[in-house]
Amino acid sequence: ILPVNAHPICVFDDGNETDIAVAAPLLEAYDRRAQFFVCAGRVGAPGYLDRQQLRDLVARGMEIGSHGYDHLDWRTATDDALARETSDSKRVIEAAIGRPIAFAAAPFGAIDQRVLRRTLEAGYRGLYASSGGFATSSEGLVPRTSLATLNMQPGALQPLLSAKAQSVFTLDINQRNYQL
Repeated sequence: ILPVNAHPICVFDDGNETDIAVAAPLLEAYDRRAQFFVCAGRVGAPGYLDRQQLRDLVARGMEIGSHGYDHLDWRTATDDALARETSDSKRVIEAAIGRPIAFAAAPFGAIDQRVLRRTLEAGYRGLYASSGGFATSSEGLVPRTSLATLNMQPGALQPLLSAKAQSVFTLDINQRNYQL
């Protein structure tokens, strides 16, 4: 739980190119850091961050985590697919940025006990979910609230970044709909 005077923790999912083109400069303008959860199978694909851009985010003080390999619903994944989404994605992302990662964010924010157990067994310290509510650090679960920004107007993020809050929120910035 963040202290009352803490700034929001921003998290970005999927590893879109707009994370470095739009979000990172805006975060830096407000002296903020964020966590970027990338899909390992999309690293270097058109429209997504490549290895160098991931390393650039780390150099800017941002944290990188896993959003899986192929953006599947982990609750319905086979055991082999869940291992790919958790363990294999962790290895790929760590190799890309040259350092360990500690957190994962479940696609769709959807988890169950099996997913949480498998994520922790894969070596993550915690798993972000979008189910809200409270969780203790010993549970390994980090609740968050998603803010869809598909129709966000220029300037809309500035109040969020300058605000004080007690929650973690997700920003989904799509370059087609948000420009500085």
